[in-house]
Amino acid sequence: PVPIRREIRDLEKNYPDQWNLYLLGLDAFQQIDEEEPLSYYQIAGIHGRPYKAWSGVKGVQASGYCTHSSILFPTWHRPYLALFEEVLYALIQKKAGDFPESEGQDRYMAAARDFRMPYWDWAIVTGRGQGVLPRSVQSETVNVFTPTSGGQRVPMDNPLYSFRFHPLNPSEGDFPDDSDFSTWDSTVRWPTDDGTATSQNNLAESALENEVRNLRERAFYIVSSYLRYGPFSNNAWTKSKPGIYGSLEGVHDTIHDKTGGGGHMANVPFAAFDPIFWLHHTNIDRFFAMWQAIHPNSYVEPQRTARGTYTTRAGSNETESTGLTPFYEDSNSFWDSDGVKATETFGYAYPETQSWNYKTGGEYQASVNAAIDRLYRGSSLATIIASSSPGKLSPAAQMKKQPEVQSEDLSVPEAEADSAGTSAVEQQPEVQSKAASTQDKEIHSVKSFGARKMMVASTNGHHSPDDQKPMEEAGTERNLPQSSKPQKSNPEGSSSHKSEPQAHKPEDKKPQESKEDDSSPQQTPDIKNLAPDGKYLEWLTNVRALKHGLGGTFNVHIFLGDFERENPSSWPFDANHVGTFTVLGDSADTGCAKCREDQHSNLEVTGQIPLTIALAERYLAHQLDDLTPNSVVPFLQKNLHWRVTLGNGSEKALGEVPHLTVSVISNEVQLPSAPHELPTYADDVEVYPAITTNRDGDGRGVNTGLTSEDQT
Repeated sequence: PVPIRREIRDLEKNYPDQWNLYLLGLDAFQQIDEEEPLSYYQIAGIHGRPYKAWSGVKGVQASGYCTHSSILFPTWHRPYLALFEEVLYALIQKKAGDFPESEGQDRYMAAARDFRMPYWDWAIVTGRGQGVLPRSVQSETVNVFTPTSGGQRVPMDNPLYSFRFHPLNPSEGDFPDDSDFSTWDSTVRWPTDDGTATSQNNLAESALENEVRNLRERAFYIVSSYLRYGPFSNNAWTKSKPGIYGSLEGVHDTIHDKTGGGGHMANVPFAAFDPIFWLHHTNIDRFFAMWQAIHPNSYVEPQRTARGTYTTRAGSNETESTGLTPFYEDSNSFWDSDGVKATETFGYAYPETQSWNYKTGGEYQASVNAAIDRLYRGSSLATIIASSSPGKLSPAAQMKKQPEVQSEDLSVPEAEADSAGTSAVEQQPEVQSKAASTQDKEIHSVKSFGARKMMVASTNGHHSPDDQKPMEEAGTERNLPQSSKPQKSNPEGSSSHKSEPQAHKPEDKKPQESKEDDSSPQQTPDIKNLAPDGKYLEWLTNVRALKHGLGGTFNVHIFLGDFERENPSSWPFDANHVGTFTVLGDSADTGCAKCREDQHSNLEVTGQIPLTIALAERYLAHQLDDLTPNSVVPFLQKNLHWRVTLGNGSEKALGEVPHLTVSVISNEVQLPSAPHELPTYADDVEVYPAITTNRDGDGRGVNTGLTSEDQT
């Protein structure tokens, strides 16, 4: 057994000593001199800017080391997260040892020994009072117990709210002079443009809450239906079959944009400086680990990289043995994908991936299937139908963007707060454990990173009764509160993303009116009728575009029904907005050589936006007879729309988006027969160019819709 990485709200509520140490350790991490290789600044800088060698690992082109639109996207980030965790772990050991014996040193040392950094599961249904974005990352200050506070909580700057550069641009040219990022002295989310560049976390929360149902649906579909690692792993278009346009990276991209909103998280070269980056990517690693558990026979397969990295030239062939630079396994060689296949190699697992608790691989796989079904039950029509029974949430309730709350589902904490900001949860003095020595817990040198797996795996498989319990044992079904429209963060100034979309009230707007006469009461249709003989069609929108074609991040918004066409700032919050395909592009003049290579090679990326739950919702509202092509095709011909916005929220004409192609497919689904099973998907999909073709034979959306001629 190895220690567990926990969901951030679970860590805050149920492991207060570790939570307190986490805040202290992360704060100390961010204070390390930026000239040090193991500083927060330099480790974050490995991902993108400042495009410099780290630990002496020289590059071949100006870019970050990160592998995006690459077969190595999931595997490269695993040792990257482990490096971050290693440094954080060592700092936490020191903080725990600094507490006086009279103020719980033994308890803190025990908590520190099993610490692993948390993840932010943006897909779970949270408890009352919690939104998608954890409260703990939104408060500017936090109250903590420190080794010198005499057992009292004291305020400090919240290290989860932002990272403050000290200084900004420590070396000339780290950030481009013509960029806002060269003037912002701390990381920001949805920044105002009133001269203060203040974070508007309320806008991030609103954008995420309106997107979260489709994000769950996307994540569930990819994890459960994608059988091959290649399509699952990354968003590069390899002229693949239309059924595999989605990817884990594609879902990841949308979270970056919805969280960042024009700030650091929404811009790949700067994203890793935002503390929430590490919470988000740890969750991406968790989804990767769960996918590995249920698809154990597929892994990294050779693929040519269109973009390259700091150490890899564009056009190189990437394989399981390609070095994951700049991360050393030992003094002479780098980690590769083969070496990072198991999370236990780095001394951690997730609540759902504790494989040692099961006698066979089949039992372990069944447990992960059941956990996915339990955590994300409303994410697939198959699981909604399978769970439709008396005493359960109704199908309509499960399909809401913000489902109702059931009392037994309130397992996510309601964090304490006072005038000084968010508080670390009260310590639990009843926890008893022998203090661990810190003599051998010092930070390793950069090249001895491989020794970490011995340093962190210190429990030797022995756990006391007070050790951390797996999240799934403590209740996992969580329900989101009802959302409210975005509130203005700065009423005196304007913002790059309007704080309250003009003439738009999300809570007042309803989906398209029913096709039936509302003068007489109607019986709610039976959701099970959508799957006669235990089968139905999954409907999805496929989107493809040139990654760097617009010189930066852009979004393709998918709608079912009317929307405020002249008010693009309202689109992410619109009631008929189904989902977003995000493209994390960059400009060729930002100094990123691989971005220039991408443009030269015409790198295209793909994404998938599921429509099924939105269609089922309209079935329950008497707008649709069933999910057969006879009903869905004419409905989508009339009601499916798409629009494009740039990173700053402004509209981009569809005809000006290079290589943009939108199409619709369906995939036959077999309902699961048991709680430990996931739905079964047909091998082939059906493409419907009639949905995206207008009467003249051209593609809808200024010829961006797929036509029969395009398909041929």
